[in-house]
Amino acid sequence: MLREAMARYGRDNLGFFWLIGEPLILSCGVLIIWTAIGGHGHAEVGMVPLMLSGYATLTLQRHIINRATHKLRNSTALLYHRKIHLLDGLISTTLLESISVLGAFLVAYAGLYLFDLVPAIRDPIALFGSWLLWVWYLFASALIIASLTELVEWVEHLIPPLMYFGIPISGTFYISDWIPYDFRKILLLNPQVHVNELFRSAFFPPEVHLYGDPWYVFWWSAIMMAIGLFMVDYAKLAIRYD
Repeated sequence: MLREAMARYGRDNLGFFWLIGEPLILSCGVLIIWTAIGGHGHAEVGMVPLMLSGYATLTLQRHIINRATHKLRNSTALLYHRKIHLLDGLISTTLLESISVLGAFLVAYAGLYLFDLVPAIRDPIALFGSWLLWVWYLFASALIIASLTELVEWVEHLIPPLMYFGIPISGTFYISDWIPYDFRKILLLNPQVHVNELFRSAFFPPEVHLYGDPWYVFWWSAIMMAIGLFMVDYAKLAIRYD
C-alpha cells in the first residue's frame, strides 16, 4: 500500500492536496453560478452538498475503475516478493483510493461547513456505511474489469466512454425524487443511484425524500464479487509471467 501511495501521490503529497482542491474549486464554481442565476428550485437540498457528495462517489469510481485496467498483469512483478498475491495490487489500490478520496471529501466538507455552505453531518453511520458499500461494489467491478482487460485487449478503450455515458443515470448530480416516477423506476435499477442517496442521507435534511436501499447494493456487490473472483482465476491463465 505504501508503494501505491508513493506512485499515486509522489513524495511531496501534492496529488492528495489536489484531491482536496478539486472538489473545493467545483463547489465554489457551482455556488457562484447557482447564486448568479438565482437558483432556488430545490433549496431544501442545497447545490453545494449535492455536487460535493456526487463528486466524491464519482471520483472514487473513476480512480478505482481506471486503475483496474491491466492491474493483474502489472502486479506480476511483485510476485517475486514473499506473501504477495496477484490480488494484492487491486486490494491496495482500492484501499488507498477509498481512504484518500473519503479523507479529501471530509476535509473539503469541513472547510465548506465553516462558511455555512453545507449542513452538519447528522448520521455518520449512513456516511461511512454507504461509503463502505460503494468501495465493495467498486472493488468487485475492478475484479471484473481487471480480468476482462487481460482476456480482451480492446476492452480498456471502452471503459472511459462507458463511464462518461453512465453519469446521467448515476444520480451523481441529482436526487431521484426529482425524476418522474416512470424514469425513476429505471434509474433505481442502478446501484450507484442507491449509493448516492444513502451517502446523502447522512447530511441532507430528513424532509428530503431519498430512495437508497443498502440491501440492493449489498446483493449487487456480493454477486459481482463472486463473478469477479471467478474471472480473476480464469484470467490468470492468460497472463504471461516473465
